[in-house]
Amino acid sequence: MDESLGALDKKLRDQLQVEIKAIQQELGLTVIYVTHDQEEALVLSDRIAAMRNGLIEELDTPRELFERPRTPFVADFLGAANFLPGRIEQHTDEHTLVRLDRSGGLLKARRHDLASGAQVEVAVQPGRLRACAPDDGFCTGTVETARYVGTLIRASVRIDGGDAPLLRLEVPAGRGPVADERVGITADPDDVNLFPVEQGR
Repeated sequence: MDESLGALDKKLRDQLQVEIKAIQQELGLTVIYVTHDQEEALVLSDRIAAMRNGLIEELDTPRELFERPRTPFVADFLGAANFLPGRIEQHTDEHTLVRLDRSGGLLKARRHDLASGAQVEVAVQPGRLRACAPDDGFCTGTVETARYVGTLIRASVRIDGGDAPLLRLEVPAGRGPVADERVGITADPDDVNLFPVEQGR
């Protein structure tokens, strides 16, 4: 099936995704489904082959690809990840601590098997970042935009520290930050992925 639902409106597309999956499971068929819609791939698939330049970059379950991508390309392609450069400061029994280059903040990630001192890219999906009090985050910044999109607020935060990038957040509506607000940024360590710089993007 090649881009089968691409021309449909979102409501009908969502309904047909459920029906296609139900028919596939009922008939026990193997279906190869081609799509550029990341959400559609996550909903319909038992396994996803994320492709880059005509080659399979990574092949795994939707949950593993989204939550534990093995390359920066897949992290960015499936979830438009936020990337921050840093250096591994130390390991504990359960966590890896990363000192961020621009803000100097200390970020806690789940345990990664990378050498202390290694230069890394920190990757966190917008829906896994949270705004908090400035003193409680691994970095601080100012909210530039906060757009209401129904159940979510999509915010962009200009973090402190030179030419630091904008971070994208998706938070439940009613709990989101507002434009010009000073905030801290935090994340659950289990939602933080680290990639050695030599992997590139």
